[in-house]
Amino acid sequence: MMNIIPNCRLITCILPKAKSGDLVRQLHEEKGIETANISSGRGMGTSKQVVFGVWDEVAILEVPVENDRAEEIFEFIYEKGDVNRPKGGIILMNKITEETDFKLPDIPEETDD
Repeated sequence: MMNIIPNCRLITCILPKAKSGDLVRQLHEEKGIETANISSGRGMGTSKQVVFGVWDEVAILEVPVENDRAEEIFEFIYEKGDVNRPKGGIILMNKITEETDFKLPDIPEETDD
């Protein structure tokens, strides 16, 4: 079942892997963000001549936020994540238009019978 989410944005940032853990901690402590996903991968910048086999470890940070806080959190990630520096990464924001509604089944409590 798909549900429409009317007032949310998804901020996605690809940044050096070493920055991601501290950035998530700062988002939680300074901005009260409680939901974020981090995955990892390898990437190659395009600002230099491409040399095959030269890859950097990157983190892919995804942060869903309400519309009224989206610009504030985007700017925070941009600044604190050092995205504005060479090899700092890339950041983007888009609307979340649908979500999947997952529900766990009712599981009876275990007893010592």
